[in-house]
Amino acid sequence: MSAATAEIHDSCEAAALSITVVGEISEEAQQYDLAINRTAGGEVSVPGEGSFAYDAGAVIDLEATPDAGYEFVSWTGDVDTIADIAAAETTITVDGGYSIMANFEEIHGSVDWVLIVGIIAAVVVVGLVIFLVRRRRTA
Repeated sequence: MSAATAEIHDSCEAAALSITVVGEISEEAQQYDLAINRTAGGEVSVPGEGSFAYDAGAVIDLEATPDAGYEFVSWTGDVDTIADIAAAETTITVDGGYSIMANFEEIHGSVDWVLIVGIIAAVVVVGLVIFLVRRRRTA
């Protein structure tokens, strides 16, 4: 929708007529929807998940945060204006209606260090007990 204001001045001399129009025209920015979803294993922390309306040309920060045991893989969907689809933190330029998805993947083969340290500690304690029992028998 446009709005306009104008001033009109005229001057007549002989057979000549001059009209000057001075004014301003302003338009509301076109807005587009950006729908953001995710797969299991994380969340979209910036700007969040759901549908958002943005002015045309807006550059929006995106941040995907994986849950423990998961990693961010990529952005999919309408990704032509995403700066880096492989980065968890990136931007998207909104120049149309878009739907994007943050994709997460479970980390396979991840080491559970707490479990490993616990097992090592148990083996050391058992070994120490055996050593002390044998030493006591020989004394």
